[in-house]
Amino acid sequence: MSFINARLTPNQWSRPQKPPIDWEWIVLHWFLAAGQPARVARDWWESRKAGNRGYGSAHVAVGREGALLCVPLDEVAYHVGTLTPTTWARDNIGDRFNYRCIGVELEHDDWTGEPSLEVWNTAVYVVTDMCIQFDIPATHIITHHDVVGMLPKWRGMACHRWFVDRPSELDRFRREVADRIR
Repeated sequence: MSFINARLTPNQWSRPQKPPIDWEWIVLHWFLAAGQPARVARDWWESRKAGNRGYGSAHVAVGREGALLCVPLDEVAYHVGTLTPTTWARDNIGDRFNYRCIGVELEHDDWTGEPSLEVWNTAVYVVTDMCIQFDIPATHIITHHDVVGMLPKWRGMACHRWFVDRPSELDRFRREVADRIR
């Protein structure tokens, strides 16, 4: 995998340096604000290191500038915490989501959440490499919504929408990853 090194400072809020249980899933997310480059998302997580904004981070932020490695892949990132997971998530993943799921954030230009072709292709490449490295099947690529069952809001707008509103696009993403795995 070819990442741009953008590692967060170790801290209890966004980079706790805890080992995973076993990577079994990859969770796709979207930056909360449309039009924000990957570096802005990374810097937002870095700003949490003082604890004044709560927990939050992801392993990789994919944007037009490439794939930023924010939390090393041998550490936990805080990207799918919830006290009320979906029944599906509880039945399939268990209860320690951040210890079993790699988090990948995708840059998007507008509130539909649609990634640009460049971001899509980079994400497919990065996620394929993760699937190969950790023996994760493409069918285990899911969305934040699959775990928490709600769409987070940013300034009143629902986020994480692209694959939730268009499940066929998530299927297409999984197919492209599966094709590259072969």
